[in-house]
Amino acid sequence: MTTLIARRSQFHQASLAAHLDAGSSSLIARLGALTRALQHAGDTSVEAARQAYGVIYRQLSQQAQTLAYADVIFVFACFAAAMVPLVFLTRERGEAGDGPLNRCGIVLHQMPAREPPLCSARRPSSRSAERC
Repeated sequence: MTTLIARRSQFHQASLAAHLDAGSSSLIARLGALTRALQHAGDTSVEAARQAYGVIYRQLSQQAQTLAYADVIFVFACFAAAMVPLVFLTRERGEAGDGPLNRCGIVLHQMPAREPPLCSARRPSSRSAERC
């Protein structure tokens, strides 16, 4: 599972980075806003620009990781959906009239019903009284 997440994360990171255009006006505006916010927090302009690129990379990495987890959940959901029909295909069934099956597929024989006792109440005295 970990390998699948790592590989899918790398795939999505490469895909997202390929769509990240350095000349994009939205990227330039986002980097400018981050740089100004970091400069306002006390960083130098060079350090603020470097950290702004780090923030963009961290966001790209988080989005790639999220997409990787979604891919893995989808794969597991497909496996789980494929297992449901297999439950019905692997279930053993006895022939009609054989009786119920136990877990090993062996036909259980029906036990006859128990007969009710001869008397409904015990008599308190006498050991030689009839058995109930």
